[in-house]
Amino acid sequence: MGTTHFFLNGKGGVGTSYAASILAQHYIARNKRVLCVSTEPCGGNLRRYEAFNTKWFDIYCEDSSNPKSIDNLFKQILQMDDDAEVIVDCGSTSYLSICQALKAKGFLDEAQSFGKRILLHSIIIGGPSCVETLNSYKSLFLTVGRLFG
Repeated sequence: MGTTHFFLNGKGGVGTSYAASILAQHYIARNKRVLCVSTEPCGGNLRRYEAFNTKWFDIYCEDSSNPKSIDNLFKQILQMDDDAEVIVDCGSTSYLSICQALKAKGFLDEAQSFGKRILLHSIIIGGPSCVETLNSYKSLFLTVGRLFG
């Protein structure tokens, strides 16, 4: 069964894109079908790797007829083959918007009804940024975590 992985963190520079790229490489090396996505307005780090053929979606676009809108990202994930892996790199700039969209649009419940497996990844680091990354994780849980309960 394929899985959609959302890499989310409200703190920039903690390795969210790096972790997403490592997972993408893992699946590609195993000849899995992989869709890499960036929701960063500036393109995001995942788009720097040509081999990933990363698709960009404009999470701020409210026009559902726009093929780059968040609605169409969610639609594309639901239409993916059951064995495909989806890696969504949501950088700090788009973090809050993507969390709110996941909840407001009911995507996690809808994905579950389609038999899709969704995992939310949040990087927690030590040092001076530890508290900020823990707060980001807490925010993620409070925003969308309750939908799993």
